[in-house]
Amino acid sequence: MDSEAPPDARHEDFAARISDVLRLGWLGHFSAGSSVLVELRDAPTSKTGERALCRALLALVSAALDDLPAARRLARQAIHDTARPPAATPPDKLRLLRLARALAANASVLVGDVVRGRRAAQARFVADDPESEWLVRAGTDLPWQNAPGSVERYAKFVDAVHRRYAQRRRPGPLTSREVLVLEHLAAGRSPAQTAALVGRSTHTVRTQIRNAYAKLGAHGREDALAEARALGLLDRGGQPQDRSMRTGSRRRSTTECTPSPARRSRSGEKEQGAPTERP
Repeated sequence: MDSEAPPDARHEDFAARISDVLRLGWLGHFSAGSSVLVELRDAPTSKTGERALCRALLALVSAALDDLPAARRLARQAIHDTARPPAATPPDKLRLLRLARALAANASVLVGDVVRGRRAAQARFVADDPESEWLVRAGTDLPWQNAPGSVERYAKFVDAVHRRYAQRRRPGPLTSREVLVLEHLAAGRSPAQTAALVGRSTHTVRTQIRNAYAKLGAHGREDALAEARALGLLDRGGQPQDRSMRTGSRRRSTTECTPSPARRSRSGEKEQGAPTERP
C-alpha cells in the first residue's frame, strides 16, 4: 500500500495544480480548470483552507461559465469555510484562508450577492491585509498588472473571469416586476419597504433585485440603476406609484367630489331661502 505523501510534498503538488488552474483561466479554458478544482476539493486529504480556495476559484469559474446559482452557492460555502480562523492558525494556512475569502468576496459581488461579498471582505484578517484587499477589488477598477507580486497570478485570473463574465449572453429583458423593484430602489427604498408597498415578501423582492442585477450585468445598486436608465427602463425623474399612493389618490378624489355635510347644509338653506319664481 502506498504511504500518504509527506505534508510538504502534498502542499507543493496542490500549489502546482492551482497554478495550472490559473494558467488555464488566463487562456479562457475555464471548463478544464473546473475539473481540476473539483478533483482537488474532493480529495480525501484536502484541508479546510485548500477546500475553501478550491470553492472560491470554482465560484469564479462558474461565473465565467454563466452558472450564476453555482457561483453564488460556492462563494457562500467558501465564505463559511473561512469564518473566524483560530488565532494560532499557521501562516501558510492563514494565507490560504485569506486568498479564499478575498476571492469568494470578489465572486459574490460579481454575481450580484453584493451585501454578502462586502461583509466577507470586512473580516479583519482580510481587511488588514493589503494583498487580500487588492484581490477583493481585482477585475473592477484595478489593472491586474499593478497587483502585488504575491497575488499577481490570482489577479490575472480574476481579470480573465470578469472579462468573460462581461461578454456573456445576458438573459431576456427585465420583467415588469423587476423594473418595478428597480424603480423603488431608485426612489431610495429598501427591499423591505419595497416588499410592503408591492405586496410581496422581502425574500421575493431580493430575488427580483438579484435577477435584475444579473440581467443588467451590474455589480451593485448604483451600477444597476445607471444601466437601467441608460437603457430607458427607468424614468430619470419619475417616482413609482405604489398601491398605498394609488389608494390615497382615490380617497382624495372621492372626498373632493362628495360635498361635506356642512356644505350640503348651507346649500340646503340657500335653496330654502331663495324666492320661487311665479308662473
